[in-house]
Amino acid sequence: MDRTGLGYQTKALFDLLKPDKTLVVNSTPFNGNAQIPEWYHLPQDLSKPQNRFVAYTLGMNDDLAFDWLVYGLDVIITCEVPYHDKLYEMARKRGIKVILQPNAELNPHFNQPTLDKPDYFFLPSTWYKDETLQLGVPTVVCPPPIAMLPANNPVFKDHGTLKVLHIAGKKALGDRNGTEIVKKLNDMPGVELTIRSQAEDNFPLQQDLYKGGFHVLLMPRRYGGLCMPMLEALSQGMPVLMPDIEPNKSVLPENWLLKTNFKSTLMTKRLIHSYATDMTAIRSTLERFKDMDQLQYDEERSKARAVFADHQKAVQRWEFYINRIVEGKEL
Repeated sequence: MDRTGLGYQTKALFDLLKPDKTLVVNSTPFNGNAQIPEWYHLPQDLSKPQNRFVAYTLGMNDDLAFDWLVYGLDVIITCEVPYHDKLYEMARKRGIKVILQPNAELNPHFNQPTLDKPDYFFLPSTWYKDETLQLGVPTVVCPPPIAMLPANNPVFKDHGTLKVLHIAGKKALGDRNGTEIVKKLNDMPGVELTIRSQAEDNFPLQQDLYKGGFHVLLMPRRYGGLCMPMLEALSQGMPVLMPDIEPNKSVLPENWLLKTNFKSTLMTKRLIHSYATDMTAIRSTLERFKDMDQLQYDEERSKARAVFADHQKAVQRWEFYINRIVEGKEL
């Protein structure tokens, strides 16, 4: 329940699935972040008010909280980590299936094959899908929902000007979001560059990050994986410029993709490739968007809305797959 990608991801799942039980982990002991407990205050007009409960724990290994959690359920969903080293075992004893939505680069099962595994992997993107399938756990791609409401407000675009937004996010291995690359672009005539962070207190609502009449979101990320700002910007009808690597290549239009060069390997839970986005490619793409008039730019916004509509269709897989699990059918 904090202003991180994981915080927004799990809050959106809570809103989508309306679970019977929710165990909320206070992350302050891990990252020092302020918490937003009101995210999980239940409204009064629920269809099943007597069956929905929320509990809180400070940190991960609270046995009492997890004993409460693994009772009377069919399925448990958790994102990134299980939050208790015996969650899978505890759930298995009660006949409960556990779904983990992992960060592919942080999935510990790649280098710890004997580690107890969940019953299913629901990947947030296509990144590392083939490698995950080799772990022997039923795996599907099931992207997270976005809590922000889609926006269709007009954005005005004059020829020769471009307002660019970059979301720095929290500090991650190897300058993941490419913020240091973006900082080198502040000398382009006609291009107004703004860098914002999810964790800033002056953006109490997630959609506030994207307000300001921005024309494009620039995210020259160094490696793949789930990118919540990409999905959030698309929900607002904003074109997103990203490197031509997976999973971006499977989502975004070709003319938004930026040429990259292999840079190095990074060690997370496994070796991953890190890329540097070509500065010439970034500048030329920004120039192309800068030279667009209103009509041309509106065509790009239509593409963004179409890509987000595809994402919304994919989000419907959550309930479909969960129902199949409860019915004992294969995914």
